[in-house]
Amino acid sequence: MADFNIDKVKIRIEGLKKRYTLVHISDCHISTDSPLDTDEQRETARKSQKVWKTFNGDTLDGVMADAVQYGIDINADAICCTGDIVDQFTKGIFADAKKVFDMSDKCIYVMGNHEGGRWHEEYKQITGDDTQIQVRELDEIVIVSVDNSAHELMPHAFEKLKCIIAGEKPVILLQHVPLHQPSLFEKGEDFWGKGNLTYFIFDEACKWDKKREYYELLTKEKTSLKAILAGHMHLTHADTFENGVVQMVAAPCFTGYIRAVEISGE
Repeated sequence: MADFNIDKVKIRIEGLKKRYTLVHISDCHISTDSPLDTDEQRETARKSQKVWKTFNGDTLDGVMADAVQYGIDINADAICCTGDIVDQFTKGIFADAKKVFDMSDKCIYVMGNHEGGRWHEEYKQITGDDTQIQVRELDEIVIVSVDNSAHELMPHAFEKLKCIIAGEKPVILLQHVPLHQPSLFEKGEDFWGKGNLTYFIFDEACKWDKKREYYELLTKEKTSLKAILAGHMHLTHADTFENGVVQMVAAPCFTGYIRAVEISGE
C-alpha cells in the first residue's frame, strides 16, 4: 500500500454518544490508458498522467484503490470522495474508477467538474439514482453530498438539502467546490496565482440565481450543519464560518494526501 500522508483531525459535536471516523479523499484525477477508449481519448489520458504525477510512481487508479483500502482497514464509517476522482469521462476510465468504488459500500462519490456527472448516466452506478444529492444516514449523524461542481445546485437538490439541515441530526456536507473564506482565498492566490480563482471557490458572485441564499444558508444561519468537506483547489485548508461550521479542503489524493476525520462528543 502507498505511504500516505494521513492528516488526522477531530470534530466535536456535543451530545454524540458514539465515535465516527470518516476518510476524506479528493481529486485523484484517474486517467487510465484503457483499451475500451478511442485512440484520441487514450492519448488525452496519457497526457493527463504526466500532469497528475503520483507521489510514489503508482498508477492514479492504484493510488485511489490504496486510499479506499486505507478506509477499509481502519473500518471507517464512510469514505468520502469529494470530486475529480476521474480526470475525464470515458467508458474505460469510468470502468476503472468503478472498480475502486466497488471495493467498499462505505464509499460516497461526489461529482467534480472533471466528472461532468450531470451528462453521464453511468455515474448512477456509483451514486444511485440521483447524482445531484445523496444522503447517508449513520446512527447519530447524516452525511449529505451535493453536486456544486458547476457552481450551482439543481433545484430539487437545494430544496432537499435545506430540509435536511433544518432537522435535528448533525449534518456533514460533502461538495467538490469549497465556499469562499478569506483565508482560503489568500492561500489559493498564493498557490494558483492572483486572478486565477474564478472557478476555484463558490462565493456570492457565482452565476446562479440562488447563490446568496445557498451561501448564507451554509455560512451564516444556525442549522444542524456542522462541517463541510471539499476539494477542487488542490491544497489543504481548514477554517470556521461565523455560524460555527468548519470547512475542510483536501489536498489531492495523487499527492498522497488522506484526511481522517474523527467525530465525537468529546
